[in-house]
Amino acid sequence: MRRLWSWWSSKDRDRQAQRRECRPSLDVLEKKDLPAITAITIAANPSVLIPPNNTYRLVNVSGTISDNRTTAPTANFVVVDLYRRHEPYAALPLTPTSTKNQYSFSTSFYLQAHRAQHEKLGRLYYFILETGDLDGATSRVIPILVPHGKTAPKPPPPVTHKYSFTNRAGALIVPNTQSNINPFANLFSSLMPNHAGAKKK
Repeated sequence: MRRLWSWWSSKDRDRQAQRRECRPSLDVLEKKDLPAITAITIAANPSVLIPPNNTYRLVNVSGTISDNRTTAPTANFVVVDLYRRHEPYAALPLTPTSTKNQYSFSTSFYLQAHRAQHEKLGRLYYFILETGDLDGATSRVIPILVPHGKTAPKPPPPVTHKYSFTNRAGALIVPNTQSNINPFANLFSSLMPNHAGAKKK
């Protein structure tokens, strides 16, 4: 009986030793923020092509990109036409500015100031900027509008509006601010009902 107990005890000790050897070691990871694109500014001039007289207008888009990395990020653009006719695209050369890790860009192209007669909301071009570094990429989109009439749409007066949003984590965000609504907001919601991803309360 003693021999059996001794044999069982030795086997049990061996099993415990094997468990300790197979147990993964947990080390405290160093907290470190990965470099990333921190800020983007972008603007189109002009952003409204008027009058819609079927001519080609020169559009200039410029802005800045800020990054935490010491090496410059990369940038590209593409224009998406609502009519899928004029869609220029190219790589964007970046020029360092006087601000640390900030780069400027500028590009020009021609777009047609034309819209179909039945298009009461006008014609939209979307300028899409894509930029990134070794840690990831991000993008920005700005609209360029060809209105139906000969004048640009007027923004509505300031109103208090309340929208609810759901972010990627599922948290509900309910901002309540006093500001001018984007004059293209109604245009976006009519062309793409799910564009805003918001529900008005």
